[in-house]
Amino acid sequence: MNQFSKIIKFARPFWKTLAVIFFFIVVLAALDQVEPFINKFIVDSIASSLAQKKITIPRNVLILFIILLITRFFRKLTRRVVDYFASLFTYKFRFSLKEKGFAHLMSLSTDFFDRSVSGELMSKLDRGTTQITQIVNNSGLYFVPSLLTAIVGIGVVSFFYWPIAAWMLLMYIPFTYISLWRFRKNQKLEKKEYRLYDTQYSHFWETITSVRLIKSFIAEAFELRRLKNFNRKILELRKKVERNWNIATFGDLLLEAWIWSIYVWVVVLTFRERFGLGTMILLINYIDIVRWPLWELKLVFLGSQKSANRLT
Repeated sequence: MNQFSKIIKFARPFWKTLAVIFFFIVVLAALDQVEPFINKFIVDSIASSLAQKKITIPRNVLILFIILLITRFFRKLTRRVVDYFASLFTYKFRFSLKEKGFAHLMSLSTDFFDRSVSGELMSKLDRGTTQITQIVNNSGLYFVPSLLTAIVGIGVVSFFYWPIAAWMLLMYIPFTYISLWRFRKNQKLEKKEYRLYDTQYSHFWETITSVRLIKSFIAEAFELRRLKNFNRKILELRKKVERNWNIATFGDLLLEAWIWSIYVWVVVLTFRERFGLGTMILLINYIDIVRWPLWELKLVFLGSQKSANRLT
């Protein structure tokens, strides 16, 4: 999408910070692969001990407990490192965008400002920079890590049973299509909504600063009617936006049915002795790992549709 290419261009001066964040995201994705295997080995060890009528916890299980705790500690610390660098990047990026926007405004002729309303310009500048940074946060902090983890996860699942991995991969197609449909529909509606907000807020500030003049013309009732008309138009647009979300809920239901089918498939194959209990637990863990990017994708599209109207 053209909007994403513009965002990448704006973020290019911060490539060193982004490289550090991406490195730790890869580390985080690798750590996410450890716990499912630890759970698998623990369950297999316990099942083997119970089959041999042993009542003591095997030594290797105790070691796995310790490794599991250490892994979780490392995950928390790595997540904190990502959040730290990402938070600093967010502020630097937002300030850079505001400086670029302000510098551009200062380079324009006075004729432009004679034709524009200051409140509307500041509303666009502030909201635009905030929403662009939200896209970077949603995609970089949540979607990319979960996507990397899911890609590795699908590879792991294919090692044990490739048809399930293929079925997992296929569920991305309809869900992504439905999310993209909602994104395009709501993007057009929210573009109209932002224009209304910019116009109304600029008029609101003009009204406040000119309140003496308004009272002298006894125009309070007119201003109140204008505000009610604005609220009515916004509500009509929001109803259309929510209607699109309602239709897109079909994608959520489809995803839940898809996940359910994989879960049942794994359990049935376990009963048929295609998998051991440990492998069953591992595959069930990977069901959630593979599904998370699809939920994060909704956040990316949501932030994109809001910022796209500020980039055009």
